[in-house]
Amino acid sequence: MIIFNGKSFRDFGCHVDELESLTRPEWDTTSVEVPGRNGTVTYSNGRFKNIELPYDCMIDKDFSTNYAGLLAFLQRDSSYHRLEADAEKETFRMARVKSITSPKVGAWFRRATFTVKFDCKPQRFLKSGEDPFQMQNGS
Repeated sequence: MIIFNGKSFRDFGCHVDELESLTRPEWDTTSVEVPGRNGTVTYSNGRFKNIELPYDCMIDKDFSTNYAGLLAFLQRDSSYHRLEADAEKETFRMARVKSITSPKVGAWFRRATFTVKFDCKPQRFLKSGEDPFQMQNGS
């Protein structure tokens, strides 16, 4: 199950393949080729790059209505919002919708598959960090 900006994809009758949730960011580096020197000189820019998470989706009931509602919701704005996936229950990411592919529609326009791509900040946040800290009484 995917929840984006507080709304579940299931609210739109959408089933999601979540394997991409486990993708890790890569280092942001600069490579320089120096004439007369073997190999490449690589410098770290001291940060990770954003990652793209594509989610394969399927709507198999009331496709026209559910797809229109999902599109309206996802295209409401291009800001970063909270993205949660069941594949990583204890963390969430900050993401924005990058693109939505055109649906591949099945017979009688009842079922369709499509991909939603999110542009995610590289870090993940622990949900446990949202709980207020309470001091324990030492007595």
